[in-house]
Amino acid sequence: AAAYNAVVHAWCVCNQPEAAERLVERMLGDGVKPNGATYPDIVHAWARAGQFSRVERIIQRIETVAGASALGEKVYHAFIAGLCEAEKPQDAEEVIRRWNREKYDLERFADRKGAISRPVAASYGMVIDHYVRGGRMGDARRLLSQMQWDTVAPSIEIFNMLLKGYLMAGNVSAAQDVFRELEGSGTWDMEKLGIAPDAASYTSLMDHWAEAGDVTLAEKVLAKMELKGVAPDERTFGSLVKAYARARDPAGAEKGLQRMR
Repeated sequence: AAAYNAVVHAWCVCNQPEAAERLVERMLGDGVKPNGATYPDIVHAWARAGQFSRVERIIQRIETVAGASALGEKVYHAFIAGLCEAEKPQDAEEVIRRWNREKYDLERFADRKGAISRPVAASYGMVIDHYVRGGRMGDARRLLSQMQWDTVAPSIEIFNMLLKGYLMAGNVSAAQDVFRELEGSGTWDMEKLGIAPDAASYTSLMDHWAEAGDVTLAEKVLAKMELKGVAPDERTFGSLVKAYARARDPAGAEKGLQRMR
């Protein structure tokens, strides 16, 4: 199936999912069974083109040809990613809602012998990232709250998306709220989830203050980071150097370079 899948991928990259579907039919005619890598590219291409109905048809085809168990995370993630690229994040959210409802579909549950897939942090993360990139922080925050209702554990990457998004929007207060939530002051049980601010979290804050040339606050973030036992990385020190450079303190910036060692 690998050779056929490579050609399917090529057609989809060229925005010709109809040709990819034709090839899958030939694949079946040649007695080669599609696998988990066959359909996601086609689903993604049709979703990216805004052809929701074509995706629905493909999903029905997957269940007919490959069985209900083949309709899992890869297919849904391809669907969500394509809709986000088509600037249809609300439709992507509807896909997540539909995916969540599958656990209540007893017929599907029986067909899959209990093996029902569910959305994971990355499923929501694709849509949250789309909202953040578009400056729609309210929608991003709302979807994070929806994860709690859906009992889907978030990831540090999602919190870092929000943190960075608020800082890019100049909403320092909201960014600090996200950081405090990461530290365990919010509605999520961070200790149970095993989530805490990481190097990227601290560096986002440092970079914000560095852009403003505020050396004092950048150094405070670094000191807190080290106090919490989070190892600074090259990007962290790069933000520190930037802070001194923006403050027109080249000697301090040079000392920052030395601290990288």
